[in-house]
Order: sequence, then structure tokens, then C-alpha cells
Amino acid sequence: FLFTQYQVRRILKPVNAIIQAAGRVERGDLSTPLDCKGPDEFSSVYAAFEHMRRHLLEEQKKSARYEQARTDLVSGISHDLRSPLTSIRAYVEGLLDGVAQTEESKQRYLRTIRTKAEDIDRLVSQLFLYSKLDLEGDPMEMRPIRLDEFVAGFVEEAALDSRTRGLEITAEQLAPVTVSADPEQLRRVLSNILENSIKYKAKETGRLRITLEES
Repeated sequence: FLFTQYQVRRILKPVNAIIQAAGRVERGDLSTPLDCKGPDEFSSVYAAFEHMRRHLLEEQKKSARYEQARTDLVSGISHDLRSPLTSIRAYVEGLLDGVAQTEESKQRYLRTIRTKAEDIDRLVSQLFLYSKLDLEGDPMEMRPIRLDEFVAGFVEEAALDSRTRGLEITAEQLAPVTVSADPEQLRRVLSNILENSIKYKAKETGRLRITLEES
């Protein structure tokens, strides 16, 4: 009888430990390891359970990281939408108020509005892409880009709008260099620098100078 009782306790101890650990997993607690010594017959069960727990914990952490990254991306794009919308409204109001008096200036305003509308279209497309993106996906479309030409084009597009908002933007000493980058993401980086410069300039008017050199 004593021997039987000993064997029962010897078997039930690891079984109860596994049951309790399974309960913790069910409640979402994946950080507490299964720490129970018992018969060698249960060592493979322990190992399998611990492997499962660690795997679930890593997947949980990975899912949280990707979900946070997805949220940050969507939030960033939503923020970026405000800039072209603000510019379009300002240029439309300028046209209505008669600020652009010559045909050339009117055409320049209209071209800028069209460019900003295209920016919005690209941002909305990215937002749609990110909303459907698998966790393991990669939305980047890397391609060779002449960075000096890209920066010069960006500055030319942004100069008029920035000036009306109190910031003079120029591109100087642009060394010719080719890089591998996603043009849309690169444009977002430059747009964020521009918007932050306008937002946080210490004086009523400011100056943003972009230079480029190969190190």
C-alpha cells in the first residue's frame, strides 16, 4: 500500500504540474516556465511542453512587434496626408483670392496642386497596402536612385509651398551619387524633415538647406 501510494504521488506530481502550466497558458501567461522534476518517463513531456510554451511566447512577442510596427506605419502615413491636403487648400485659396495674377503663376499653382494630389494618391495606396500586409511581408520596392536628382526634384516641388509657410528650402552642393532605396519611403523621409522644420522653426521665417556629399 505504501509503495502504491508513493508511486501515485510520484506520477501525479508532474501530471498536476503540467495541468497547472496548461491552465496558465490558457489564461495567456506564457512567461512562467514549467519547473518540475519528476520521473524520467515525463522528461520528454516536459521538454515538449516547454518547447511549445517558448514557441508560443516568441510568436506572441513577434506578433506584438509587427502589430506595433503596422500601427506606427499607418499612423505615420495618416500624419503625412495632412501636409499635401494643407498645401492644396492653401494654393486653392491663393487662386481664389487672386494671389496668382499672371498666367504663369496660375499654371505653377495648378501644377503644384496636381503634384500634391498625386502625393495623396500614393499615400492612400500605401495605406491600403499596409492594411492588407502580412506580418512577414515587406512593402519596400528598392531600386537604384540618383539621390542628387531626387533631392533636387523634391526641393523644386516643395519650394513654393514652403515659402508661403515661412520656410526657405534650398538644395546645395549635391554630389552625384546613386543609392538603392524605395522612392516613396525616401520621399516620406524628406517630407517629414520639411514638415518638422516648418513646425519647429524658432523664428517666423526659417531656412532649410539640404546638402549631399559622398563619404
